[in-house]
Amino acid sequence: MTITGPRGSRTFTSPAVISRVTTLLNGLPALPPPPADPVCAIQGAGYDVQFAVSRGALTWAEATVGQGCQDVDVTVNGVGQPQLADPGGTVVSYLASVMR
Repeated sequence: MTITGPRGSRTFTSPAVISRVTTLLNGLPALPPPPADPVCAIQGAGYDVQFAVSRGALTWAEATVGQGCQDVDVTVNGVGQPQLADPGGTVVSYLASVMR
């Protein structure tokens, strides 16, 4: 799993870190329509999480988490999925902590 954020990019192989990120993402509800946050004032300041079966392999799942925004964009095998909501900022807070 590779996380890219404001402080750069880092690849994690720790099962504990990967499990925590996937648990957080899987626990998010769908973003209710219409989007609760249609225009994020802090675009580009979040985190991009890419999942691959091994280092250097193609990304099969990706989540883009906006910092200061509640939306999470998800792509699986190149196909966009319904947006998820992170209203409490739990995911972005955890990603920021592991990227320190």
